[in-house]
Amino acid sequence: MTKGQKTGALLLAGLAAFAVYKIAKLSSEDKTRLADNIKDKGRQLIDHLNPKNIKEKFADAANNVYENSQS
Repeated sequence: MTKGQKTGALLLAGLAAFAVYKIAKLSSEDKTRLADNIKDKGRQLIDHLNPKNIKEKFADAANNVYENSQS
């Protein structure tokens, strides 16, 4: 590792430790709100990256498999 990489890694580790400290100090309501916010952002990202027609294709395929298993 070069000196710059070591400094960057140390800075990143310090930021991660600070984030863990701040999260540990949150109340349970704030932790729940934070988790819900992260989940919502993840769903928005998935919706942005995957067009809806892909979701519809998978839903149609799942429905077809279910209907075929019924008969």
